[in-house]
Amino acid sequence: MALQSLELPDASQVAECHSTMRTQKAAREKENIKAVEQSLSPPTLRALKQAQEKGASSWLSAMPLKDLGFNLNKGEFHDAIAIRYNSPLQSLPSKCPCGQRYDLDHALNCKRGGFVIMRHNNVRDFEANLLAQVCTDAEKEPPLQPLTGETITGAAQDGAKPDVRARGFWRPAQNAFFDVRLTNLNAQSQAHLSTEQIFAKHETEKK
Repeated sequence: MALQSLELPDASQVAECHSTMRTQKAAREKENIKAVEQSLSPPTLRALKQAQEKGASSWLSAMPLKDLGFNLNKGEFHDAIAIRYNSPLQSLPSKCPCGQRYDLDHALNCKRGGFVIMRHNNVRDFEANLLAQVCTDAEKEPPLQPLTGETITGAAQDGAKPDVRARGFWRPAQNAFFDVRLTNLNAQSQAHLSTEQIFAKHETEKK
């Protein structure tokens, strides 16, 4: 509808019109999102929800710095997108060395295939390298002081090692210890939990 008047409309009317349009647009987008979600299978929908979590998409907008290992080749990028949306990976072996059928979920769970330790160590090394840039003294898997009759509650045992130690992180000349834990959000044992519940569960156990 064209405006026939020579005078500009009242500012309050313009603001009200903009607000109405934004509300209608948000409602349409919400309906479209709901329709898309209803068309997805439960595993794909779960993967989509995980991709919407805070920080889950930061790798897509990060500068591909080679020194930090952020540069992905074509195959690595395709695999990362497939994992993000729960699509099957190409050229995977049919069976794991443990004898079970090999797929992404099994690779993230199986202790024999090596990916569990590899993923953990990648995060540990990345964190250690960052701490080494901001702290004067950083070390991977330092030995803790040996027990001499003390009693420790929890899972810690004599000879245990944290993943990273950094001196001066919280206070000058004081050691801070960091421990890494990785998990498969889509493991069968956690399929009934939301992402927030899984993170809270592992955080409590690690503490």
